[in-house]
Amino acid sequence: GLEGVMAEPLHVRLLPVPGKPWAQQRTLTVVAICVWAEDRTHGLIPMVAMVQALGNRVADPRWPDDWKGVILQKDQISSFNADNPWLDWLWHPLDHGPVQVWKNGVIAAVVGLYGLWEDLVNGANHWYAPGAMPGGKPPWWAANMIETARWGGHIFLKG
Repeated sequence: GLEGVMAEPLHVRLLPVPGKPWAQQRTLTVVAICVWAEDRTHGLIPMVAMVQALGNRVADPRWPDDWKGVILQKDQISSFNADNPWLDWLWHPLDHGPVQVWKNGVIAAVVGLYGLWEDLVNGANHWYAPGAMPGGKPPWWAANMIETARWGGHIFLKG
């Protein structure tokens, strides 16, 4: 059998190391935490869509050319913004929801980083959640962007 082949399951090995700066965490960890934090309520497919939108930023010269650089860029991903009231949650995802939701974040990170799913977002490089916006209105930065997809509670945009 496979008993003992892996001392810990992947979703446990990819938990953030407390106190270690995000820029020094594993790329898979940062991507999984990002999508877990951005969309804990809509399931695996919307998380994969989010990773694909992040990947479109990595491929675009307007953003850093690596996953952590895109995610950790100041004021780009709201979950990592200094004013996020749930910022401390990022260190302990298993304390803030079902383990399957964290596992979905890990699966989405692997699938997205390795391009294992067809493009769900049609080239999108932004997203927002209307339910999190005052009055459900689009954010100011979405004004000249094109909507490309909707997954879960998010609208994906290309701009």
